[in-house]
Amino acid sequence: MHILQYLLLSAVVCGHLQQHNSRVKRSIVDDFDSRSSDTPTTKVLIIGSGISGLEAARLLQQNGVATIVLEARNRTGGRVWSIRSKNNLTLDMGAHSINGIYGSIPSGLLTNSLWDLTRSANISTCPTGQHDFFGSYPVYYSDIVVQKWYDEYMLFVREATRISSSNISFADYIGDKHGAELESISAKGSLDLTTVHYGKVHAVCNKGFMAITDYLANNLTNIRFGEIVTKIDYHENFIEVSTKSGQIYRAEFVLITVPLGVLKSKQIEFDPQLPQWKLDAIDRIGFGHYEKIYLLWDHVWWNTNDFYLFQSSSKLINLKYLITANKWNGKPSIECIFSGKTISSLTWKQNKNETVKDILDNLQRMFPNIKIAPPTEIHMSNWNEDPFSYGSYSYISINQKYEDPFYLSEPINNRLLFAGDGTSTDNYGCAHGALLSARREVTRLFTHHQQLVSMQQQCKQAKNIGDLRHLASDIRSFCHTLHAHHTIEDQHMFPSIARKMDISHLEDHHKQLSQILIEFENCSKRLQQFTNTPNEDIKNVINDVTLLVNRVSTLVNEHERAEEQVIAPENMKKYFTESEMKQLFNI
Repeated sequence: MHILQYLLLSAVVCGHLQQHNSRVKRSIVDDFDSRSSDTPTTKVLIIGSGISGLEAARLLQQNGVATIVLEARNRTGGRVWSIRSKNNLTLDMGAHSINGIYGSIPSGLLTNSLWDLTRSANISTCPTGQHDFFGSYPVYYSDIVVQKWYDEYMLFVREATRISSSNISFADYIGDKHGAELESISAKGSLDLTTVHYGKVHAVCNKGFMAITDYLANNLTNIRFGEIVTKIDYHENFIEVSTKSGQIYRAEFVLITVPLGVLKSKQIEFDPQLPQWKLDAIDRIGFGHYEKIYLLWDHVWWNTNDFYLFQSSSKLINLKYLITANKWNGKPSIECIFSGKTISSLTWKQNKNETVKDILDNLQRMFPNIKIAPPTEIHMSNWNEDPFSYGSYSYISINQKYEDPFYLSEPINNRLLFAGDGTSTDNYGCAHGALLSARREVTRLFTHHQQLVSMQQQCKQAKNIGDLRHLASDIRSFCHTLHAHHTIEDQHMFPSIARKMDISHLEDHHKQLSQILIEFENCSKRLQQFTNTPNEDIKNVINDVTLLVNRVSTLVNEHERAEEQVIAPENMKKYFTESEMKQLFNI
């Protein structure tokens, strides 16, 4: 099934799932057997307990779906990791801020999903002022001038990339060949895909960003720590996952939320091998290196009015800027940001003392009238070497195709699912992108395929009028979902595709399903009308409903298989150019 449905439905997944919570708990059960009593078996197995893995597990568990989470580390959070210093200061070694707290539409209702989550969870936050982001030392130009230059530069790049190749980097437009991250980032791709904007005011969590992942993990009952996944065998009806400990897990669905760096490293074996279009997407999407060093003092010795301290010069070209962390936590600390390909195992952790000395020398040049004392504490991240991340976050690379995030998110055999910031288009590299990707995949699990499975189970278990009314409600919901999905396809997707290829068989499926949906609606009304009915009549009605549900299930599965063949990447590329596919995906 193509992703358009999931993109539209994911916006309402939480409310939809909560509405059906009681019925799903009754009807979604494990309907396959374990080969061995020693093999843990579940409906959904989630690999990774970062933001996307935890959010998916939270939603599934809330709705009664048997779920196991496998985590390689001894903690949850993934690339979200908050630690405590000796003086009880919280330091975010990974994800740090909520990127925008306002609506993506001026004065609109759509806000950053992560910001909404912190509000509903009562997580204490501290917004960072908009103008705090332009402080620099030495101050040669005003904030207004710097902002004006930046806006003019971005306008120039946007105009220049409208008709340019996608493999031109930002570095090509400023002539800076020293910043590896600029040379790697596609100017056109980044501007084309970056569409959601939540304002310039960001926010940090007062008790660390891990307060968010702790909230998501709070009530989860089945997280297995220290389980390093080594192999995934996916079959037609089930999936087996092997770990380094020798344990084998079996599930009907597996959701992979590991960082893109882990997929790039190929440390997880897939049998059969992932399709080439999936492997190509994994290879082309960028995954950057972003490290931090925190320097702590007993007393603040610098001007704390500004948020960023831009370096004046440095031997370390990968030291980008410094953040006065006391701006939000009131403690004397400076956060030093490093990024780019120059971060490696040979120059990072092993050269810690040299790196810190260079930072202090740089600060001394920025503040020549202050004698800077050695820091009392030093804390250093190391995501680049971490075997469970191999990097920090995704970005649009110069080699990337527009459709790659879609391909990365596309399921295999409707059982092997993918989530994480790398699968997001306009929220890539962001924590809220990871959150939304989890909701997208849970929506995928609860679309009409899962509704049909649920209804088939209910038909087997229905015994009284109350059961029939629950079934009637689910039938109505299914009809609404499928009708909305087909309307989108009929009005937008199919006409464009039909100009290039023969999809008459898909259109015939829609006509047949439309007719059956009328029968389904009538069936739902019939079930709702039951009051005091003999058991024999209930059995007859259940038999009729079972036959109808099975007919729909057979046709829907046939339609989905045919549709997947049509929209498979290797097939679409035969008929559509990259720009045409971009327009098709943007509908």
